[in-house]
Amino acid sequence: MTTLNVDLDDSIFQLLNRTAATLGKSSLDLVRELVTYYLEDIEDMRLANDALTRLEQGDSYAISLDELEKQLTIDSQL
Repeated sequence: MTTLNVDLDDSIFQLLNRTAATLGKSSLDLVRELVTYYLEDIEDMRLANDALTRLEQGDSYAISLDELEKQLTIDSQL
């Protein structure tokens, strides 16, 4: 595991400690969790943007939920 040192404003540090205490977690565990969630959200947005770009460029296509359900029903009957 790699160690990372971070400088925080006093008000943010106090908020971190209060929030961690409220959640019954250590400040360190909360920071790890927050960084993980944030990075996963950023990656999800990048993937969605890439998919939208492919759709707009005609490299991909979209179908309705009804069409997907029909296709799944047909596939499950085979």
